[in-house]
Amino acid sequence: IVQRIREIKQEDGTDINILVDVSRTFGSENAMNNLNRVIKLKYPEVIGIGLGGAELMGPAKDYEAVFRKAKEEGLR
Repeated sequence: IVQRIREIKQEDGTDINILVDVSRTFGSENAMNNLNRVIKLKYPEVIGIGLGGAELMGPAKDYEAVFRKAKEEGLR
């Protein structure tokens, strides 16, 4: 996906950015693991994370550490 985004930028100058969704469905530990993968890749096209999944699986406050770390790493 990132390669194609870069190709499009080269072709016509279009900027495309990515928000990676971490999901409540799999818990906060899984969300942190996914965030760590995103951070390790350091793709400038990835600008932030979002919280998805079934809201009944847990409140957003359970993911505070995930979003704090994302912010510390410069993600939105």
